[in-house]
Amino acid sequence: MRRTYRKNILRTVRATLGRFLAIFAIVALGVGFLAGLLAATPDMRYSGDRFFDETHMYDLRILSELGLTEEDVDAIRAVEGVGEVMPGYYADVFADTPDGDTVVARFHSVPLEQVEEKEPENYLNRLEVVEGRLPVKEDECVISGGSYLTGSSFEVGDTIELSADNEDLEGTFTRTSFKIVGVVKSSNYFSVEREPANIGSGTVSIVAYTGAQNFAYDVYTEVYASVEGTQEMSCFSDEYKDAVQAVSSRIEAVSGALCQKRYDDVKAQTEQQLADARAQLADAQQDYDDGRAEVAENEEKLADAEAEIEAGEAELARNKETISGTLTQKQQQLADAEALVIEGKAQLEAARTQLDTASAQLAAGKTALEAAKQQLPALEQAVEQAEAQRPVLERQLSSAKAALEAAEAAVAEKQAGYDEALARRDEAQGEYDAAAAEVARLEQAIKDAEAIGDTDTADQLRGELVLAEAEFSTAQTDLAEKETILSARSAELQTANSQRDAAQAQVTGYEAALAALDAAPGQLEDARAQIAQQEKTLAEGEAQLAAGEAEYQKQAAVLREAEKEIASGKTSLSMAPALAQLQMQLAEEQLEEAKAEVTDGKAQLEEAKQQLADGKAELDDAKQQLADGEQALAELEVPEWFLLTRSENVSYASFEMNIEKVDAVAKVFPVFFFLVAALVALTTMTRMVEEDRLQIGTLKALGYGKGSIMAKYLLYALAASVLGSAFGLAVGLTLLPTVIWNAYTMMYELPKLYCLFNARFALFSSLTAIACVLAATLNACWATLHEVPAQLMLPRAPKAGKRIFLEHIPFIWRRMKFTHKVAARNLLRYKKRFFMTVTGIAGCTALLLTGFGLHDSISDIVYKQFGDIFLYDVSITVKDAAKAESGALADVLADGDAVKDALLVHQEKITSHFNGEAFSTYLMVPENSAGFPDFVDLRTRKGGTPVPFSETGVVITEKMAERGGFSIGSQITLENADGDTGTFTVDGIAENYVENYVYLSAETYEHGFGAAPVFNTVLAISANPSGEGRDALSARLLGTDGVSSVSFTSDLKTSFSGMLQKIDIIVVVLIVAAGLLAYVVLYNLTNINIAERVKEIATIKVLGFYDKEVYAYVYRENIVLSLIGTLTGLVLGIFLHMFVIYTVEVDATMFGRSIKFWSYAASAGLTILFSLLVNLAMRRKLRNISMVESMKAPE
Repeated sequence: MRRTYRKNILRTVRATLGRFLAIFAIVALGVGFLAGLLAATPDMRYSGDRFFDETHMYDLRILSELGLTEEDVDAIRAVEGVGEVMPGYYADVFADTPDGDTVVARFHSVPLEQVEEKEPENYLNRLEVVEGRLPVKEDECVISGGSYLTGSSFEVGDTIELSADNEDLEGTFTRTSFKIVGVVKSSNYFSVEREPANIGSGTVSIVAYTGAQNFAYDVYTEVYASVEGTQEMSCFSDEYKDAVQAVSSRIEAVSGALCQKRYDDVKAQTEQQLADARAQLADAQQDYDDGRAEVAENEEKLADAEAEIEAGEAELARNKETISGTLTQKQQQLADAEALVIEGKAQLEAARTQLDTASAQLAAGKTALEAAKQQLPALEQAVEQAEAQRPVLERQLSSAKAALEAAEAAVAEKQAGYDEALARRDEAQGEYDAAAAEVARLEQAIKDAEAIGDTDTADQLRGELVLAEAEFSTAQTDLAEKETILSARSAELQTANSQRDAAQAQVTGYEAALAALDAAPGQLEDARAQIAQQEKTLAEGEAQLAAGEAEYQKQAAVLREAEKEIASGKTSLSMAPALAQLQMQLAEEQLEEAKAEVTDGKAQLEEAKQQLADGKAELDDAKQQLADGEQALAELEVPEWFLLTRSENVSYASFEMNIEKVDAVAKVFPVFFFLVAALVALTTMTRMVEEDRLQIGTLKALGYGKGSIMAKYLLYALAASVLGSAFGLAVGLTLLPTVIWNAYTMMYELPKLYCLFNARFALFSSLTAIACVLAATLNACWATLHEVPAQLMLPRAPKAGKRIFLEHIPFIWRRMKFTHKVAARNLLRYKKRFFMTVTGIAGCTALLLTGFGLHDSISDIVYKQFGDIFLYDVSITVKDAAKAESGALADVLADGDAVKDALLVHQEKITSHFNGEAFSTYLMVPENSAGFPDFVDLRTRKGGTPVPFSETGVVITEKMAERGGFSIGSQITLENADGDTGTFTVDGIAENYVENYVYLSAETYEHGFGAAPVFNTVLAISANPSGEGRDALSARLLGTDGVSSVSFTSDLKTSFSGMLQKIDIIVVVLIVAAGLLAYVVLYNLTNINIAERVKEIATIKVLGFYDKEVYAYVYRENIVLSLIGTLTGLVLGIFLHMFVIYTVEVDATMFGRSIKFWSYAASAGLTILFSLLVNLAMRRKLRNISMVESMKAPE
C-alpha cells in the first residue's frame, strides 16, 4: 500500500509539474534572497577581517604635534597589551605628473629591511603587490592601486618628481625623485574616498610608499601599533573594540610625562636656535650697510663718464650732417632710376608668365581636338547600328500595346465580378445584422417576461428565440460564404491589375528606346560642328601668341640699356665720400669703446644693487623668521598624543558603515517576500486540494484516515519547498553576497570574497519557508477533510448567480458588451479568487514601489543638502578667530575675486541622549545672525516654508526632532563638548539630510551653557567654483597662518554620494528580486485561474468562440485584476516604503520621504508588463484545452 501511495504522489508531481515548479520557484526565490542578504554581511565582515589580518593592519595609530621620538616608541612598546610597533614617517607634498599636472601626493615610509623577509618583525600595514615589485633601493617607491588612483597618469617605470612649489622640501626629504617599481594594495587605503590633506586642494590624489631613509625628519611623524590577541577576534566585534580601547587607555596614561619631556626638549632647542639666529642677523646687518656705501660711490663715477660720452656724440653728429648734405641729391636721382628699372622688370616677368600660360592652353586645346576627331568614327558606327535595330523595336512596341489592351479588358471584367461579389456580401451582412438584432431582442423580451412572472409569454418567446437563432446561424453561414467569394474576386482583380501594370511598363520602355534612336543623328551632327569650331579657335590663338612673343623681346632690350646707365652712375658716386667716411668711422669707434666701458660699469653696478637687494630680502626674511620663531616659541604648548583606531581610517570607516547598511536592509526587505510567497503557496495548494475532491472522497470512503490523505499533500508541498530551499540556498548564499561584493568593487579595492556556509541563516530561512508552505497546505486540507465522503465525491455546487452592483446602474450596464458583462460577473462572483489575485499583485507592486522609492529617497538628498540647504561651499577651520578678522587670512577672505562672502561661526560636535539612545549632533553658532540665511537655508521639508533663525531659542533638524520626539515649543537639554549642559526652547524645525544640527545665536549659547562660544570655523562662498578655482583658493588658504584645514562641500558631496550609491546598488538588487517575484506570482495565479475554469473555457469554445475571443475572454479579467492590484499595491507601497525608510536610516542621515512620479509609473508599468507577458505565456495553454475531455471531467 505504501508503495502504491508513493507512486500516487510521484504521479501527482508529474501531472502537476507546473504547479510543483511554481512552489519550487517561489520558495527558492524567497529562501535565496533572505539567506543571501543575511549572509552577505557576515561574509563581508569575515572577508574584510581576513584581509586586514593578512596585511597586519594597525590597531592603533599614534600622532603628535611635535612628532614622536625613539623614547616615545620604546614607551609605547612597553605598554601592556601592545604587540608589534612600527614607527614611521609620512608627508603630503606636491608632485609633478608625466602629463605636466601637479597633484597632492602622500608618501609613507616602509621598512626596506623587512619587506622581503619571510617572517618580518614590526612590519604593519603590509603591502600586497598588484603589479611590479616592492621597493628595495632607496630611490624606489610603489604607489597604491586604490580605486581613485586608477585615473592617475603614473605607471610602473615612471618617475615621481617632487614639485619645486613645495615648502621646506630639504627638511622633509633627502631626495626629490623616486622611480615607481610597483603598484600595491594597502589595507590603509582601499576606498574611493580621498584622504584629507593639509596642502593644495585639501585632498590626497596619490599615495606612495618608499624607504624610511628618504625622509629628513628628526623625529617620527606617526607610530603604528597592534594589540595582542586581536587577530583571533573579528575587528567588527565589540570584543575587538573593547580590547583596543583598553590598550589605548593605557598608552594615553603614559603619554603625559613623555609629552612634557618632548615639550621641554623642543623649547630648549628652539631657544638656542633663536639665540644663534640673532647673532647671525647682527653680522648680516653690518655687511648690508657696507655694501650700500660702496654702491653710492660707484654711481657717482658712472654719472661723470656718461656726461663725457654725450659731448662726443654731439660733435660727431654735426660732422655727419655736413657730408650728407652734399650727397643727398645725387643719391635720390640714382634711387629713382633704380625704382623704374625694378618696375620694368616686374612688368616684363608678368608678360612672360602670360605668354607661357597661353602656350600651355593652346597645346591642351590641340590635344583635346585630336581626341574628339578620333572618337567621331566610333559615334557614326554606333548610329548606323542603332538604325538597324529600329524595325525590331517597332515590332516589339506593337506587340506590347496589344498585350496592354488585352490586360485592360481583363481588369474591367474582374472589376465587374468584384463589384457583384461586394454587393452580395453587403446583402448577407444586412441579413446577419437583422438576425442578430432579433436574437438580442427576444433574449431581452424573455428577461423582461421572467422579471414580471409571465411564464407563458416567456415560453412562447423561447420558441421564437430557437427559430431566430437558427435563422441567425443560417445568416452567419451565408455571410461567411459571401466573404470567401469576395476574397477570391479581390485576389483575381489584384492579379489582373498587376498584369496590366507590367504590360504598361513594357510599352513605356519600347517608346523610350525609339525616342533615343530618333535623337542619335542630331547628336552626331552637333559633335561635327563642335570640332570645326575648335579648329578655328586654335588657329586664332596661335596668331595672338606669336605677336605677344615679339613685343616681349622688344621691351627686354630697352630694360638692359637702362641697367647699364645706372651701374655707371653708382661707380662715380661711390668714390667721393670714401675719405670722409673713414674719418667718421674712426671717431665712432672711439665713442663705442667709451660706451662699452660705461655699459660694463652699469652692469657691475646693477649686479651690486641686486646683491644688495638680495641681501636686504635675506635680511628681512631672517628678521621675519626670527619673529616667527619667537612667536612660535611663545605659542608652543605641551603636545598631546592622538590615538586613532581603525574607525578613524577613512577607508575602514566607510567599509564598516556600508556593511551596516547592507545589514539593515537585509533585516527588513525579505520579510515581505515571505508574506507574498505564503499567499501564493496557500492559493496553489488550496486549488490542488479542490481539484482532488473526488479522489479525497474516494480515499475516505475506502477507509483512509485524515492523516494519511493529508500526508500526500504535505509531502508534495514538503518536496517542493525542500528542493526550492536547497536550490535557493545553493544560489543565494553565493550569488547575492558575490553580487553585492562585486558591486562594492566600484568603490573599494577589495580582496577576495569568502562565502561561508552560515547554518543559522540557512536553517532559519529554509525552515521559515517550509513552515509557510506546509501551514498553507495544512489549512487547505483541513477544511476539505471535514466534509463527508458523499459530499466530496459530488461536484461542488457552483456559486449562485446574483446581480452585481453594476446591474443597478442601467446607464453603464446597458452599454456594456455581452462578454464584458460576463467578465464583470466573474470578477465579483468569485470573491476569494478576486481578493487572492489582487492581494498577490498588490504585494508585488508594493515591493517594486518600495525599491524604486528607496532609490528616490537616496538619490537626491546629497544634492539637496549641499546645493539647496548649505549655500556655502567652503568650510575653513581656524586656530584663532582674530586671524580671520585681520592678517593674511582676512586678506584672502576680503578678495572678491576669490571669495564672494564669508561668515565666522562656532561649530562643535556633541553627543546627546534621547530616550536612552546616544545621538550625535553639531552645534552651529554664527557670529552674525543676520547674515546666516545667506549661508544656510533654514526651511521646512513640506512646502519649503522658511524657518526664521531664532535669537532666543534653537532651530533643530527634522531627523533630530523625529528621534527625540520634539516639536516647536518643546524643551531640549544639550551638553556641549566641555561637559556643560543647557536647556533650550525649540523655536523651529528645519529640513536636513546629512548629519544633525542645532542652530542657535551666540547670546543663546552663552546664556544656556554659561560660556561664550569660541568661533573656530569660517563658512565661505567661493567666487570661482571650478576645479582650478577651488585648488587655487585651497592653496592660498592653507598657505596662510592660522588655518588648520579647508574642506569643500563638493568633496563632501562626492563622499556622501559615493556612500549612497553603494546603498543604491543594493536597491537595484532588491528591485530585480521584486521583479522576479512579481513574474512568478502572476504566472502562478494566472495558471491557477485558468485551471479552475477549464470547463467554462471549453464551453465557450463549443459555443463557437474563436481563439482570439477566448484569449480576450480570459485576459480581460486578468487585466482588470492586474489594474486593481496595481493601484492597491501603489497605495500599500507608500506605507511599506515609509516603514523601510524609518527602519534602515542611520542617525547621521535622513533619507527623502517622497516618491517620484516616475517610480509610481515604473512600478505600475512593470507589473502590467509582467501581466501581459504572463498572458502571452498562457496562450498555448488556452489553445490546447480539449473541449471533449474538459466537458467529460467533473468539477
